Amino acid sequence: MRNVPVDVTRVGVFLCVSKEQKTDRDSGAQRANRDGVPLWTVGVAVRPVGYRASVIEVTVAGEPAVEVGQVLSFVNLEASLWEIEGRAGLAYRADSVAVAPAGGVPPVPEMPAADPRGSRGGAK
Repeated sequence: MRNVPVDVTRVGVFLCVSKEQKTDRDSGAQRANRDGVPLWTVGVAVRPVGYRASVIEVTVAGEPAVEVGQVLSFVNLEASLWEIEGRAGLAYRADSVAVAPAGGVPPVPEMPAADPRGSRGGAK
């Protein structure tokens, strides 16, 4: 599958919600990349403008120096579509992750006010 670059300027803020070793399902051993560098998974809460908030997991090589609750920045964040045995999803990877520099955090845009009539619009 092809990796697609993610435009991080359109995503908004990345908030770290977890950090753990990426392990092999069968053996439980920590997985590594082709160069033998251990892989880690960083759970990140995101809320792109106009969409609902979600948590994505981003794989990085080497233990990231980040902690839960910190705002993060990624270098070369990419997404790739996967499909296995009738299941499908998106996998995310980045060359590196770090704590976002002070003042370097993009402002969170204002979301449009919810329509009090609900999502169906209702009668006018």
